[in-house]
Amino acid sequence: MGANSNPANGHPFIPASERGSWENPYRPGQPAGASSYYDRTPARRWVHRQLSTYRPDRPPLIWGRPGSGKTSFLHHLERTPFTGYHFSVISAGHPSPDNSPALWGTIAVEGIKKLQAEGLRINDFPLRAFMKDPQDALSRHFLQPVADVLTGTTWVLAIDDAHHLFLLPEPRSNDTTDLLAQWADWAKQYPQIKLLLAATPGEPDALPPAFAQLPAYNLPPLPREDAYALLQGPVPYAIYDEVAAYIYDLTRGHPAALQALGHALFARWQQGALSHITTADALAVIRQEATSAPQTGRPDPESLVVGWRPAPTATHTGRKQHRLFLVGAGVLLITILLLFFRFRPDDSTPVAAIASPAGAATSPVVVLISPPAAAQQAATAAGRPTSTQRAPETAEKNTPTAGSQPASTPLRTGPEMEPTGTRLVLPVATLTPTTPPSATPRPEQIVREMDGMPMMLVPAGTFMMGEIGDRPEVSDDETPEHPVTLEAFYIDRYEVSVAQFADFLNELAPAGYQRSCPGLGCFFSRQLIGTTSYLLEEAGPDSDRPAYSPLAGYENYPANHVSWYGARDYCAAMGARLPTEAEWEYAARGTDGRIYPWGNEPPDESRAVFASDSFTNLKPVDALPEGVSPFGVFGLAGSVWEWVADYYAPDYYGQSPTENPTGPVDGPGRVTRGGGWPNNNQADRIRATNRNSLEPAYLSSDLGFRCARSVE
Repeated sequence: MGANSNPANGHPFIPASERGSWENPYRPGQPAGASSYYDRTPARRWVHRQLSTYRPDRPPLIWGRPGSGKTSFLHHLERTPFTGYHFSVISAGHPSPDNSPALWGTIAVEGIKKLQAEGLRINDFPLRAFMKDPQDALSRHFLQPVADVLTGTTWVLAIDDAHHLFLLPEPRSNDTTDLLAQWADWAKQYPQIKLLLAATPGEPDALPPAFAQLPAYNLPPLPREDAYALLQGPVPYAIYDEVAAYIYDLTRGHPAALQALGHALFARWQQGALSHITTADALAVIRQEATSAPQTGRPDPESLVVGWRPAPTATHTGRKQHRLFLVGAGVLLITILLLFFRFRPDDSTPVAAIASPAGAATSPVVVLISPPAAAQQAATAAGRPTSTQRAPETAEKNTPTAGSQPASTPLRTGPEMEPTGTRLVLPVATLTPTTPPSATPRPEQIVREMDGMPMMLVPAGTFMMGEIGDRPEVSDDETPEHPVTLEAFYIDRYEVSVAQFADFLNELAPAGYQRSCPGLGCFFSRQLIGTTSYLLEEAGPDSDRPAYSPLAGYENYPANHVSWYGARDYCAAMGARLPTEAEWEYAARGTDGRIYPWGNEPPDESRAVFASDSFTNLKPVDALPEGVSPFGVFGLAGSVWEWVADYYAPDYYGQSPTENPTGPVDGPGRVTRGGGWPNNNQADRIRATNRNSLEPAYLSSDLGFRCARSVE
């Protein structure tokens, strides 16, 4: 992501320091302005038809639930009236009148003020005139003057919140019919003045009895395309169609809920260095509302986000953690071994990753290994899948080399999230060469025993990282081009699959792991996020712990909706780590400075999944062999964005070390590389040098990961 570009779809990048000065275009609780109103064409046609066939005793009625857009619709008619019509919107407010003449007197006074504000010359009159002779006062002081100044034009008095006029306290409830009858009598004298009512029903969706005889139109939710435009149009950041679709499904197109979520998402964008909005953001602001409602008096988001409910089994946050932590040893049937590993503290790498030979100092660490690990090793050596979620007879042709079976191990979550002084347990992971060690000291491919992932050797060397900036598609943060020397490392041949991630969740005790995922958890399942996840979450044998499995037929598709924390901890549990940004780019483009992993030829469907209009176009992790990198790595362009270890800074390349760079020491976001499947990721977005930055808690359908491992 460049300093002057947004990685989503061409929006200008705005530094976080400047975002506070931007005005939030969403105004929950207020009528939608001209720039944020989306025309209700069917409703307009209905109103026009009713006014054309108007009956004084049966004025038309617009009704709908609170926040359905009735007020915005009336004001839109006021701004853009039909030819030959003039609209004035008056709110009935919340009166508690003693009699119906006073009601119409209040409406008349407010109507006069409205017309005067529009430049029409109509004299004021005192409200007390209605108390002496209300019918004469309405005719002489209100209806006649209005008819005189609007000669040749039909004036529509649009009364918002009209239900308040007719919900009179006992024993005056019979005044409901009287009010309409009085208006009918007055309207017969002035046929150029017509009434339009807007009302909110009571519970359960019941209108006052007098309204039952009126022609009525129930204002529906916003159409999907209008809701997308409302979310995506007036903002300086990107919201992908899949995210807009998710928000639409949450809100069911309810205008007030869309406005409220839009307002909260805009505020979230202002507060952080975000490049685009994801489904994680939508859920974050909903839960934030739920937390803040008791203190602020704001409505419960479930009354605002229509029908939103979390899946009963889709709870992967702190509720279950301490219980599982206390009983984890008994539940998981583990064997405790005491081993020693070299230790190197790091602000972004969990201690679990210290099992890597790249460590320095030594420190004893408690390690837990599950009994299934031995069976997994044997199965991996035999080349057969081991996950209980797989059906080998029906597996697709594009299948990763082996199944996955991680150790049943609570993880160290890393200094940046872990409470000081907490003692945690770490996993053991080893790597099995696919060629005998005697044949070469560094085999080109090894297989990770914990999850069966093939890892490809990237030998030590020097390459040119970044671009020189002589092409229009190159962003500022990709420059300057600079030499980087790296030590040898291994990187996953494929993106981590749904089946592998499901096995990881099933075998790993949530204690420790989930503590590392602030707020939302480390991942989203299909039950929570919808059809853009292939990870199923169901009730498990332990009532406090769900069971995970891949959707049938999609076992080998890339895992997505995984945050940076979830990716980091998965890799740590496998005895690996996230690759650095430099390692990722070197693995993608080699030493010859190629634009794409396969070379400099433009991408097409045989090499990458990109610029797609549907999530269903995603492919298995080992598909498209024509798109592999110089080191035999699949999926480094398109498919899903991939988390790397580094913090992001747009100017880092100007100060980066030339040997084994690991990124800035801190920052608001983490780097993602490789581009993704959505249609906003065109060819320029899947170049090997293109950079992106996201909050580490982000989860999205176009966001996954792979792991790396240092070489001794």
